[in-house]
Amino acid sequence: MIPTPIQSALTTLRHHGVETLLIGGQASILYGGAEFSRDLDLVIAASPAGLPRLEHALSDLDASLIAVPPLRADFLEQGHAVHFRCARSDVAGLRLDLMTRPPRLPDVEATWRRRVEIELESGPVTVVALEDLIQTKKTQRDKDWAIIGSLVQADMIRHRSEPAQDRIQFWLREAREAAELIDLAATCPDLAELIATD
Repeated sequence: MIPTPIQSALTTLRHHGVETLLIGGQASILYGGAEFSRDLDLVIAASPAGLPRLEHALSDLDASLIAVPPLRADFLEQGHAVHFRCARSDVAGLRLDLMTRPPRLPDVEATWRRRVEIELESGPVTVVALEDLIQTKKTQRDKDWAIIGSLVQADMIRHRSEPAQDRIQFWLREAREAAELIDLAATCPDLAELIATD
């Protein structure tokens, strides 16, 4: 398999010991909510030890800052994202969007605890939990709501043989298609009533 710029960037970050959580379009692809995305959105740990490792990885990627603010812990802790463009030949043009506080996820520590590791040919990738990814997609953009629908549909297919109650409740809360909601409510009326009265 020929490494893609995304795989190469993730491998470089992993090589430098940078702790990351994949979010955004690339995470949506891994969960089955297909989306075309050319950038790499990552939650990073902005610890005193972690930032120097990140700076080494960015140097290795030949990444340049393309917008304000600069890469500083205080800006990251305020919720700002820091944006870079890579120039190394295998990742040329790739945009990196780095943050420590993903939007609509106020409990950052819980977000890290819920993370999921997915094994790819290029190595393991740590991804934000599906439930958290969906929260980050609740924006004012129509395309994000369509992606939420795709993510829920993919999860329903993946777990349809023997879904746990909490999984069904998750589907009832987040499904976007009327037919899916009607089917779920008919199959699990008690859970549907519980969700409706939450």
